Amino acid sequence: MRATAAEAAEDFTSLVEMIAVLHYPLGIFVNIASTETYADLVPEVRGRVVAFAVTLQKGKVHLIESQT
Repeated sequence: MRATAAEAAEDFTSLVEMIAVLHYPLGIFVNIASTETYADLVPEVRGRVVAFAVTLQKGKVHLIESQT
């Protein structure tokens, strides 16, 4: 929940490993309770990760999507 840039970078590294090992065509990162997707931190698999940031604002879901 609400990853920092350093935490997101670690998560992206793990996600890249999972994509490779499991031969997934796409990986998804969701940063809950944040408006920052950190998509610019995705390492070597650019184009194969979609990052979301999700917050609740005034009782409504606010979703930001960033494709790498």
